[in-house]
Amino acid sequence: MIVPGHIPDSLFINDQAKLHDLCATLSKPKLIAIDTEFVRESTYFAKLCLIQIATDELIACIDCLAPIDMQPLFEQLLSANVTLVAHSGRQDIEVIWQKAGALPPRMLDTQIAAGLLGYPPQIGLRELLIEIVGVEIEKSMTRTDWTKRPLSQNALAYALSDVEYLLDMWSKLERRLLQAGRLDWFEEDCQRALNVDLSPNLIQIFQRTKGAGRLRGIQINTALALLKWREKRAEEVNRPRRWILADDVIVALAQTKPSNLAELQNVPGISAKSAEKLEAALLPLINGQHDSTLDELAAACAPSQKPNASQLKLLQAHVREAAMALDIEPEVIAAKRDLVATVLNETPQHLSTGWRAAALAAYVPDKHAGD
Repeated sequence: MIVPGHIPDSLFINDQAKLHDLCATLSKPKLIAIDTEFVRESTYFAKLCLIQIATDELIACIDCLAPIDMQPLFEQLLSANVTLVAHSGRQDIEVIWQKAGALPPRMLDTQIAAGLLGYPPQIGLRELLIEIVGVEIEKSMTRTDWTKRPLSQNALAYALSDVEYLLDMWSKLERRLLQAGRLDWFEEDCQRALNVDLSPNLIQIFQRTKGAGRLRGIQINTALALLKWREKRAEEVNRPRRWILADDVIVALAQTKPSNLAELQNVPGISAKSAEKLEAALLPLINGQHDSTLDELAAACAPSQKPNASQLKLLQAHVREAAMALDIEPEVIAAKRDLVATVLNETPQHLSTGWRAAALAAYVPDKHAGD
């Protein structure tokens, strides 16, 4: 077990020579546990601070803020003969993708494995380690500022503990998945997690914009134009979207459509000084020529038809029945949005193919039965 105060300097990789030696060692293992520490409170792009890795033979913490070339490490981690093991690894692979420009060819997510074995779908690493390995790791430093150097021994121990037992836990989870006949389910879900497009998606950004559901017709086009501008600007200056233009301001602009500086200054959430700075950029987007390139996106963002309530309830009941038979949580099979789409004849691919389709075949009725 990693113990604060007794962590060798060799475990903290903060110069090119150490990284070179580490990469030489990593050329052999095929299975590498991985975790990251990053901050994104004041930036558009996540600021990668640490990458923690572990194999059967080593454990190390790489300082991503040190003046070293990380490319050799990324080449090792993302090579075709390596499988990464992570817990709830979506954000880890996203921040690595931003830096390396590539995704791992294969990743095993222990949180996905746990969900398929009946544990809560969002179970945390600490809780799962207690359940599977019988080890309790320290989680009292979750608010650590990972940008500060030097890192304390406690912070370094905390970071390393996130990967120290991952491979052992995966080995035990793998045996359980094999015994349950669900290893192929797991591999299917891990591959689906890697196939998600990590690029900014205007439709998803619109759907996550608080208050956007109230917009109708041309208001949606206007909001999309503003969101598109905000996204580009936030990326250029590397600042959070909300710092550029808050969600509620975008919704208010789309609703009120100010046509001059005075009207812009009256929009809630925009100060007089901000209005002067933003006038030249925003008013043409709000009142300029219609951007026909956004029409298709606007149609996708428009309020969808409401599902038949009785059909949806029936479908939810049968998903619960299937989940009970499989001894897993219903959410693992399908989220509510998946069932709504199914009732509206837009069944998601992961419900129409693969293990979910087979598992639901005996439980899900004709969705028109509630008509």
